[in-house]
Amino acid sequence: MLAKLKMQTRKIQLEKLSWYLLRDIFDNKDKEELIVLIYDRTEFFASVTLGDFQNIYSEADFWCFCKYEMVRDWCECDTDAEKLFDIFKSYRYILAENPKEVSDFCEVFGRTAVLGAQELENIYYEMNDYLKSFGVASYIVQIPTIDDIPIENRHMECNFWLSHGFNWTGKDSVIKDNCRKISNRTYGDMTQEMRKHHIAPEILGKDYDNQIFLAGPCIVNGQENFQGESLMEILHQLLEEMNICYKLVKVYSTGALSEVTKKILEYNIKKNDIVIFMDSIFKKYDLNLSYLYNKKQDKWLYMDEPIHSTRYGNELISEALVSKIIRPNYEENCVEKSENTVLYQGERQISNINERDLAAYVSTLSAYKKQGENLCGAIVMNCNPFTLGHRYLIEYASGSVDVLYVFVVEEDRSMFSFEDRICLVKEGVKDLENVIVISSGRVIISRDTFQGYFNKKNAGGYTDASKDIFIFGKYIAPALNIRIRFVGTEPSDEVTRSYNEQLKQQLPEYGIELMEIERRRINGLVISASTVRQFFLEKDWHKISELVSKQVLCFLQTKAETVENKDSDMAEKCFGEIIRFMEERVIWYGTGKNAEILIERMGDKLKEKILFCDKNAEGKNYTFHGKKVLDPSTLYLNCKDYYIFITSPVWGREIFRDLFEHGFDPWKIMCNMADWAVLSAE
Repeated sequence: MLAKLKMQTRKIQLEKLSWYLLRDIFDNKDKEELIVLIYDRTEFFASVTLGDFQNIYSEADFWCFCKYEMVRDWCECDTDAEKLFDIFKSYRYILAENPKEVSDFCEVFGRTAVLGAQELENIYYEMNDYLKSFGVASYIVQIPTIDDIPIENRHMECNFWLSHGFNWTGKDSVIKDNCRKISNRTYGDMTQEMRKHHIAPEILGKDYDNQIFLAGPCIVNGQENFQGESLMEILHQLLEEMNICYKLVKVYSTGALSEVTKKILEYNIKKNDIVIFMDSIFKKYDLNLSYLYNKKQDKWLYMDEPIHSTRYGNELISEALVSKIIRPNYEENCVEKSENTVLYQGERQISNINERDLAAYVSTLSAYKKQGENLCGAIVMNCNPFTLGHRYLIEYASGSVDVLYVFVVEEDRSMFSFEDRICLVKEGVKDLENVIVISSGRVIISRDTFQGYFNKKNAGGYTDASKDIFIFGKYIAPALNIRIRFVGTEPSDEVTRSYNEQLKQQLPEYGIELMEIERRRINGLVISASTVRQFFLEKDWHKISELVSKQVLCFLQTKAETVENKDSDMAEKCFGEIIRFMEERVIWYGTGKNAEILIERMGDKLKEKILFCDKNAEGKNYTFHGKKVLDPSTLYLNCKDYYIFITSPVWGREIFRDLFEHGFDPWKIMCNMADWAVLSAE
């Protein structure tokens, strides 16, 4: 859910844009309520707030951000804003009105709607009381605000967070002079480590049965800490040293409406578990940690506020939690194996989905429900695109039940649109009389219920699917009397394989059996939609014909013509920019797939002007389109007067940073923003 709010504006010209100018603009007490609008003369260029710049640590980072991450658009509806937020992950706010018409204040979309302190506090109390009603050891812990600390006990004024690397600029002396008071690291180590954007692990001590849930904002998430110095990590280390055996679980909440503290009810909570809510907004609490700050400390316990704690603050807080809460509970209650779960995912909250939307979706399912005592099953598929493998799974499953519901993932984050995918599925199974094809809506494998499915590259092979499974088990399956869920075996995709394992573990809690079907193979290889997509990009119709039906093959061939025309339009736009950009001489950095696709679409005269550079040319005679390719060392040494076009959007940031650090003018570097090799979900 997006928030719409007013922010103060500050307008600057692109020609004056610099890291130091923005630092000076944002270095004031109202920095969080300010949005800077950048113009190229009278044309809008981009917008930016302090939050967008919080992880910038060098001038190279700054220019890389300008080239790749600045939002150069605005939108009037929240649907369009959500799409931009999906693309620009680091952005907090996007303009909600025409930038040419804004005055001293303008409307913006915030990434999430944020609860007020009173609302958030009440939810904490509600959850604390609810957990206690089940006999769970639940506690509210007050972290003091800066105003709660006597003036004589505060360290020197510091008005920025540790993670706001952008604000370090020009304040090096603050960090250098006090680095040993913040951490046991050197200043050099600190500046390098903060660029890694460390946060606390989700779980520590995973082999233990009894659990401690730490629920709260920044102090729990640990984004203000270096590796090994977050509250989660220090508390875990202390418990290990004391042989107090608990699994630590992080329940991070920003106070956003989409992830309020009811998130705690997404977990299985056992009788001897401990839940600790931590924040600085409480008027009623079980433990007030203000006493930790009642004397002058040699070390900094926090940065700007105690909720943004340092290593040394986390050490004191950990000791207090153990002595006041954890150890007494452990000695009184804990046994080797915890007793049965007393709260299985509570009355779990659907935090990212409006409950009315879910109710509305469930109500539409009645139109598809078959009456009578039928054995009903379900398959959830993306079908990107529909393959003979999908057909095999559906046909096999339909033979095992009276009615089979096929849910096609509606989330449009795939190469082929939802409308195209569901049409192909319906056409592909129309001969199977007991198969009913339904849209998944926003409630099955969507960004609201299972975001990790669409971000597999960053999932590390595992992502929590319990919310998705909960919604399916509690709401969707009963509406259609579904008792079996079918999945295909997954030999290669770790996220999908993990999803299948979670389905196997959790669906029986809802009376649903999981049946795993061996995937169909051709020539010994599993039929995969990702393989079809790769062949589609290569236009290898012969190989595709072995993996899809004739109808799908015809669709893909027609689609290829449309994609080619679209690509051509994008290329023409790039070419126009390149022609204006290159002036007399230009070097293309990169000779990979993107360069190959782009160069083939260019005219001969333009090709003649271009030189090439690539790391593959190091130490050998390497040519590309009949021209000798320069190695980066030669480029850095002899070609600083040239304009550089970086062809790869994947390696572009790294290449840009190298060029900048070797003295190239950032305004003479152009970055290809179009990735021609589409990466999408299976």
